[in-house]
Amino acid sequence: MFNVLSCSTSLNIFQVMQKLGKADETRDVAFEEGVINFNKQYTEGSKLQKDLRVYLAAVQTMHESSKNLKECLSDMYEPEWYGKEDVDSIVEVRGHLYLCYKKSD
Repeated sequence: MFNVLSCSTSLNIFQVMQKLGKADETRDVAFEEGVINFNKQYTEGSKLQKDLRVYLAAVQTMHESSKNLKECLSDMYEPEWYGKEDVDSIVEVRGHLYLCYKKSD
């Protein structure tokens, strides 16, 4: 316990001397570069997470819009209008892809 107090006391004395200009300040350049790189990565990771959330919200909105468009076209036109099969197949494929996406989520 005495060693811990002794080390702590000498560290405090050294810090006071640094502030008074009586001792040289030591710097760990590699550590400082590591801190800078970590902070950059953290910032970029946060931006990426935000962008991915926006992207996922856009995917969900696109899925809902696709379903709503199919329903709207079905309501507006006759039961066997030209291009109905194409629209149905597109909506079916998108629905399947969305379900696969939701399962992997």
